[in-house]
Amino acid sequence: MLKSPVFRSYYYIGLEGITVGNGSSIDVPISLRAFDTEGNGGLLIDSGTTYSHLPEPLYSRLLSELGSKITYKRSSEDEDRTGFDLCYKVPVVNNSVVDDFPLITFHFLGNAELVLPKENCFYAVSAPKDSLVAKCFLFQSMEDGDYGPAGVFGSFQQQNVEVLYDLEKERIGFQPMDCASSAANHGLYLK
Repeated sequence: MLKSPVFRSYYYIGLEGITVGNGSSIDVPISLRAFDTEGNGGLLIDSGTTYSHLPEPLYSRLLSELGSKITYKRSSEDEDRTGFDLCYKVPVVNNSVVDDFPLITFHFLGNAELVLPKENCFYAVSAPKDSLVAKCFLFQSMEDGDYGPAGVFGSFQQQNVEVLYDLEKERIGFQPMDCASSAANHGLYLK
């Protein structure tokens, strides 16, 4: 876990690279691994931000890498409608979506990694039609500005991932989890 010298009440992690499928790791800017002297940088973990935001040109490199590995028909109409950058028409067979999107792995400082579940990256943005459904990549770009976090790890990408904080040792961990089942087993539903 990174500790901001300025924004002490927020949780940050250092991102070293991103892998798409079995490909090589995409290098990330140093601003995602460390803070500058004014406390700017790092990857903010924020459950209040819906989607993860990555700085340019890292975001565009990730889109390019994904685009080179996905064979489904691109849907510019759904991209225009939703504002997301990568939307594809994916087959529906026997009322089940059959997708073969590549896995995305985040590599963090300290040799930690998180393989994001596919449903945390691509989401159906339309009802099935003609045995196809539109699924879009739910990350967004952000300016690599001079103030605040260099990127944000949003809540959509944290679904069904238990985020473990050890504030005493300044560590953070991730563990895949079926959160709905866990909540039901512990009586955490509101009536």
